[in-house]
Amino acid sequence: MKLAIVGGTGAFGKALARRLHERGDDVVVGSRDAARAQATAEEIGVAGAENADAVRGADLVVLDAASPMPHPARPGGSAPYWSSAA
Repeated sequence: MKLAIVGGTGAFGKALARRLHERGDDVVVGSRDAARAQATAEEIGVAGAENADAVRGADLVVLDAASPMPHPARPGGSAPYWSSAA
């Protein structure tokens, strides 16, 4: 199966690409920046391309995009979930 991971240069996208590649899937890491996609892909041993090229011919596309919205505070406190103070 050919899988494209759009926005695949971050921690989650990289981990997913690596895992899918290890199980034998044909993976393409996509990014808005083709050079960044290629660099990430080389670390993993898969293909890398600009997002529009990455999705061409893919059987499945995974969108890995960061949310521009702030994360909620931890229940009962004011520190965000990702804060080391939480």
